[in-house]
Amino acid sequence: MSKLSKILIGVVVVILLIFLINYFGKNGSSGSQSLVAEKGTIEIDDAKYVLNLLNKMSEVDLSDTIFSDQGFMRLKDNSVTLVPQPVSRDNPFAPVSASELSSTATTTPR
Repeated sequence: MSKLSKILIGVVVVILLIFLINYFGKNGSSGSQSLVAEKGTIEIDDAKYVLNLLNKMSEVDLSDTIFSDQGFMRLKDNSVTLVPQPVSRDNPFAPVSASELSSTATTTPR
């Protein structure tokens, strides 16, 4: 091995060691933030934000005047009652018999 390749290998090993020490030396956490909170700790800013939202929600006053509006009164109910129909066979992977073929009706789409 030439002297240049030995120096190059040494530099790579030193850089790798520095990287590993920095990575594992911090116990895998990045900076001062952690992914897991301590038991019993709560973020004060988050709690204030939630309480502020709850206070704003309690101030909301809902009015039922929309139900007496002419536009609402003109609405029509166009709902359709669906009749339950058989969806499929009990076992769709079972072989098809002649009696099942004659009992199923085929319809053509309109």
